[in-house]
Amino acid sequence: MEACILKTPRKGPQLLTLVLRMRNQIPRLFADINVYSQYQHARTYLFGSSFDYCDYTSASNEPLRNPVAKLVYALAVQKFPQALLKCPVSGLVNITDMMIDSDFVPPIMPTGRYRTTLRMYNKRNQTLLAWICDSIVS
Repeated sequence: MEACILKTPRKGPQLLTLVLRMRNQIPRLFADINVYSQYQHARTYLFGSSFDYCDYTSASNEPLRNPVAKLVYALAVQKFPQALLKCPVSGLVNITDMMIDSDFVPPIMPTGRYRTTLRMYNKRNQTLLAWICDSIVS
Protein backbone atom coordinates (compact mmCIF):
# COMPACT_ATOMS: atom_id res chain seq x y z
CA MET A 1 0.00 0.00 0.00
CA GLU A 2 1.46 3.32 -1.03
CA ALA A 3 -1.21 5.66 0.32
CA CYS A 4 -4.36 5.57 2.42
CA ILE A 5 -5.67 9.05 3.23
CA LEU A 6 -9.07 10.09 4.53
CA LYS A 7 -9.68 13.83 4.20
CA THR A 8 -12.42 15.44 6.26
CA PRO A 9 -13.22 18.94 4.96
CA ARG A 10 -15.25 21.24 7.20
CA LYS A 11 -18.04 21.42 4.63
CA GLY A 12 -18.79 18.44 2.45
CA PRO A 13 -18.30 14.68 2.47
CA GLN A 14 -15.12 12.85 3.43
CA LEU A 15 -12.70 12.03 0.61
CA LEU A 16 -10.74 8.77 0.38
CA THR A 17 -7.45 8.33 -1.46
CA LEU A 18 -6.11 4.79 -1.74
CA VAL A 19 -3.12 3.72 -3.82
CA LEU A 20 -2.17 0.02 -4.00
CA ARG A 21 0.64 -1.44 -6.07
CA MET A 22 0.86 -5.19 -6.59
CA ARG A 23 4.54 -6.10 -6.81
CA ASN A 24 3.78 -9.68 -7.81
CA GLN A 25 1.06 -11.15 -9.97
CA ILE A 26 -1.75 -12.72 -7.90
CA PRO A 27 -3.31 -15.64 -9.82
CA ARG A 28 -6.28 -16.17 -7.43
CA LEU A 29 -7.81 -13.57 -5.13
CA PHE A 30 -10.39 -14.31 -2.42
CA ALA A 31 -12.47 -11.97 -0.25
CA ASP A 32 -14.22 -12.25 3.12
CA ILE A 33 -16.80 -9.59 3.94
CA ASN A 34 -18.74 -9.46 7.24
CA VAL A 35 -21.18 -6.91 8.66
CA TYR A 36 -22.03 -6.67 12.36
CA SER A 37 -24.48 -4.44 14.21
CA GLN A 38 -23.06 -2.78 17.30
CA TYR A 39 -24.83 -1.94 20.52
CA GLN A 40 -22.55 -0.61 23.24
CA HIS A 41 -19.88 -3.34 23.56
CA ALA A 42 -21.81 -6.16 21.90
CA ARG A 43 -21.60 -7.04 18.19
CA THR A 44 -24.18 -9.15 16.42
CA TYR A 45 -23.32 -10.82 13.13
CA LEU A 46 -25.77 -9.68 10.43
CA PHE A 47 -24.44 -11.09 7.20
CA GLY A 48 -21.25 -11.92 5.40
CA SER A 49 -19.70 -13.98 2.71
CA SER A 50 -16.50 -15.40 1.29
CA PHE A 51 -15.97 -15.63 -2.42
CA ASP A 52 -13.37 -16.17 -5.11
CA TYR A 53 -12.95 -12.77 -6.81
CA CYS A 54 -11.59 -14.29 -10.01
CA ASP A 55 -14.44 -16.82 -10.33
CA TYR A 56 -17.01 -14.18 -9.50
CA THR A 57 -15.80 -11.61 -12.02
CA SER A 58 -15.50 -14.20 -14.80
CA ALA A 59 -18.79 -16.04 -14.10
CA SER A 60 -21.44 -15.75 -16.77
CA ASN A 61 -24.18 -17.68 -14.97
CA GLU A 62 -26.16 -15.10 -12.94
CA PRO A 63 -28.06 -17.54 -10.64
CA LEU A 64 -24.80 -18.95 -9.25
CA ARG A 65 -23.69 -15.57 -7.98
CA ASN A 66 -23.36 -14.76 -4.31
CA PRO A 67 -25.86 -12.05 -3.17
CA VAL A 68 -23.37 -10.34 -0.80
CA ALA A 69 -20.68 -10.40 -3.49
CA LYS A 70 -23.22 -9.02 -5.95
CA LEU A 71 -23.97 -6.07 -3.63
CA VAL A 72 -20.28 -5.30 -3.02
CA TYR A 73 -19.39 -5.68 -6.70
CA ALA A 74 -22.22 -3.35 -7.80
CA LEU A 75 -20.99 -0.72 -5.34
CA ALA A 76 -17.42 -1.09 -6.62
CA VAL A 77 -18.54 -0.76 -10.26
CA GLN A 78 -20.43 2.42 -9.37
CA LYS A 79 -17.88 4.07 -7.06
CA PHE A 80 -14.41 2.86 -8.09
CA PRO A 81 -14.40 0.79 -11.29
CA GLN A 82 -10.66 1.38 -11.77
CA ALA A 83 -10.03 -0.90 -8.76
CA LEU A 84 -11.67 -3.92 -10.43
CA LEU A 85 -8.67 -5.59 -12.02
CA LYS A 86 -8.86 -8.67 -14.20
CA CYS A 87 -7.33 -11.92 -12.99
CA PRO A 88 -4.49 -12.67 -12.61
CA VAL A 89 -4.39 -9.48 -10.52
CA SER A 90 -1.40 -7.20 -10.93
CA GLY A 91 -0.54 -3.56 -11.39
CA LEU A 92 -1.69 -0.36 -9.74
CA VAL A 93 -5.00 0.60 -8.13
CA ASN A 94 -5.41 4.35 -7.74
CA ILE A 95 -8.54 5.73 -6.09
CA THR A 96 -8.18 9.49 -5.58
CA ASP A 97 -10.59 11.76 -3.68
CA MET A 98 -13.54 9.37 -3.80
CA MET A 99 -16.49 10.88 -1.91
CA ILE A 100 -17.72 8.89 1.09
CA ASP A 101 -21.43 9.67 1.06
CA SER A 102 -24.82 8.07 1.68
CA ASP A 103 -24.57 6.06 -1.57
CA PHE A 104 -22.21 3.67 0.25
CA VAL A 105 -25.03 2.48 2.50
CA PRO A 106 -27.24 -0.20 0.97
CA PRO A 107 -30.97 0.57 1.28
CA ILE A 108 -31.45 -2.60 3.38
CA MET A 109 -29.46 -1.10 6.30
CA PRO A 110 -31.63 0.44 9.04
CA THR A 111 -30.46 3.24 11.33
CA GLY A 112 -27.75 2.08 13.73
CA ARG A 113 -24.05 1.45 14.36
CA TYR A 114 -22.19 -1.10 12.27
CA ARG A 115 -18.79 -2.71 11.91
CA THR A 116 -17.76 -3.97 8.48
CA THR A 117 -14.69 -6.12 7.93
CA LEU A 118 -13.07 -6.93 4.62
CA ARG A 119 -10.13 -9.25 4.04
CA MET A 120 -8.59 -10.07 0.68
CA TYR A 121 -6.17 -12.98 0.53
CA ASN A 122 -4.42 -15.33 -1.89
CA LYS A 123 -4.79 -19.10 -2.27
CA ARG A 124 -2.21 -19.65 0.50
CA ASN A 125 -4.49 -17.72 2.88
CA GLN A 126 -1.95 -14.88 3.13
CA THR A 127 -3.72 -11.58 3.84
CA LEU A 128 -3.06 -9.03 1.10
CA LEU A 129 -5.46 -6.30 2.24
CA ALA A 130 -7.69 -6.02 5.30
CA TRP A 131 -9.69 -3.31 6.97
CA ILE A 132 -12.26 -2.69 9.67
CA CYS A 133 -14.76 0.13 9.27
CA ASP A 134 -17.00 1.38 12.07
CA SER A 135 -19.92 3.44 10.82
CA ILE A 136 -23.16 5.05 11.91
CA VAL A 137 -26.25 5.09 9.71
CA SER A 138 -28.66 7.84 10.71
